[in-house]
Amino acid sequence: ASGFQFPNECNHGSRVVETGISGTITQGSYGNNVRMCWYVQCRGGDLTLQWSSFSLEKGYDFLTLKKVENLAVGTQVFRNDELSAPTTTQVSGVDGAFLELDSDRSNSGSGFTVSWTCSNSVPTVFPPLCSSEEVKSTETGEISYGPYVSNQSPCWFISCGGDLSLAWSQFQTETGYDFVTVSTVDNFIGTEVLKVSGISIPAAATYAADGVVVEFKSDDLENRDGFTVAWSCSSGPTPPTPPTPPTPPAAFDFPTACKAVSVLDGTQGALDYPSTTGNYGNDEYTCWYFSCPSSKHAVLQWSTYNTESSYDMVSAFPVTGGSIGAAILSDHSGTSIPANTISTNADGIYLRFTSDGSVTRGGFELTWSCSDLLPVEYRRDVATRSEFEQLAARNNVPGALEVLEVKFVILDINTPNPRLYFMNTQKWQFHFYFVRDVLGEYSSNAQWNTDSYFFDTRKNVAGTMIAHDSYTSESGTQGLYTVEFWPTDPVAAALTVKTFQLIQSHFPESSGRLAHFPASATQITIYEDNKATFEVNNVPVITSEVLFGSVTFSPLNLGTGYGTLRIIETGSETFSVRDVVIFKAIPNDLSHVGGIITDEPQTPLSHINLKAKQNNMPNAYIKDASANAEIGLLVGKVVKYVVRSDGYDLTE
Repeated sequence: ASGFQFPNECNHGSRVVETGISGTITQGSYGNNVRMCWYVQCRGGDLTLQWSSFSLEKGYDFLTLKKVENLAVGTQVFRNDELSAPTTTQVSGVDGAFLELDSDRSNSGSGFTVSWTCSNSVPTVFPPLCSSEEVKSTETGEISYGPYVSNQSPCWFISCGGDLSLAWSQFQTETGYDFVTVSTVDNFIGTEVLKVSGISIPAAATYAADGVVVEFKSDDLENRDGFTVAWSCSSGPTPPTPPTPPTPPAAFDFPTACKAVSVLDGTQGALDYPSTTGNYGNDEYTCWYFSCPSSKHAVLQWSTYNTESSYDMVSAFPVTGGSIGAAILSDHSGTSIPANTISTNADGIYLRFTSDGSVTRGGFELTWSCSDLLPVEYRRDVATRSEFEQLAARNNVPGALEVLEVKFVILDINTPNPRLYFMNTQKWQFHFYFVRDVLGEYSSNAQWNTDSYFFDTRKNVAGTMIAHDSYTSESGTQGLYTVEFWPTDPVAAALTVKTFQLIQSHFPESSGRLAHFPASATQITIYEDNKATFEVNNVPVITSEVLFGSVTFSPLNLGTGYGTLRIIETGSETFSVRDVVIFKAIPNDLSHVGGIITDEPQTPLSHINLKAKQNNMPNAYIKDASANAEIGLLVGKVVKYVVRSDGYDLTE
């Protein structure tokens, strides 16, 4: 059987899936020209909808309720434009109900609130949006899926009456975008135990449950060879665990600025805004509240993301006791996929989307769930690739979209007992704040800087590990982890060696695929002056030319700039904000210019790119740009320079 698919006409607004045994849909003031859709899942059972408020613009804005039959939108139950709540509605013997709110271009009502309960339903173990569903019930077997194509979401349920073991023999998906998820199932309640992407083969595992669901989801871009997993079953079934009724969500009032609001509660669901077939509108201010029962926290997992960079923002805040917290969980725009948003020690997440008055994009898609597992602040040891990804943040710098980054600190590095901490980089972006707030070691940023940077006698080391999954060595080894430091920090060779050895011993998965990357001319000089030290201690060093040798274009900072196009030979020439400059060699420092192009590859943490981000200057590496004949025709002329995630424009 196929999973439920929303109709194409849900082309403006949210697509929300409601699952579980009960829940509430609250849709406040909904704005104009919107079409919002909900699927309330209740397979083969009795679905009761109790309306507590209802106000639409009579004769113009409509809420339509239809049965979901054979996992497709079917018979209409009612189409309502009233100012008062409908009577209690019951839908029985089908797969649930589909609700659609459609408004015209002027005036709107205050929305509606409906509570729903599902009873006597046929239990299902599959997530609501599987494109295909297959049940495996033999004692042993194998799932081999791939090479796969875009926009797939197949699901398998494996059940054999005992403890189930999974052993992976092949794994290759697009890192950070195409995910395999494994969930244990007890009494038809699913609990996620593994979510992984990339090229590392997951560790074998045994699960004591009624069965497991294996779910795969690919995005609309690159494809890979897929995966192979074998299962085997041992005797002795596990008794089912009765479900725990959900705790009602805390009362929450949306800010008055919200033009459209939705409350999402239960245990899990999906949100597609506005849809996969249309763009969101201008001047939007749409709000959601993701609510979880007590003792759990909400997790938002983003799968697609496309908003106008720097102008159309999605912001997330923690909600505690019905109040929105001041600390922002995330604030994001552009096309890169945000890291998971997690409401640690809060009742839920308030999500806000705002767009300006021009330029629209395709929006975003996410799944949400309520989890018992609190995220770790750090790890002293990283045993697997999965643990690395749990700590890693996707670098938001365009041009580094394919890499994951884990920051680390080593305290007391010049003592017999140095302490290495792999930081939860999704939560902690700055080394000092992590050391101060998590470890309680420093209260002064100035003292931390003195003890951790620039001096050979330093007490600590701060750095970054980056996973270059698409890199292939000359010997054919796929994937590389690099150890990097702040580009202007002259880390001594002995400290680099000790850092490398500590990371290698505490992250065994990196063995044979770990190298030091000197990120600036200063660090390259230290390496060249101490090659023997690196060689005798078996510390591989990789340069920009090798690491990025096959890359001909890399967008480091998106944006638009204007100025006279100039080629800079040495970096000592005078240039200004009225110039778009092509550097033959990357300078150590940089004033404000109209735009930056380099002949040589840059890194996300390079000084020149940090200046570009600071001053909102478009910045890209374009291989041999100074010798490019087409670019050469524009040298000396006033140009418009645009850097996009997928290319660049240089025009008069």
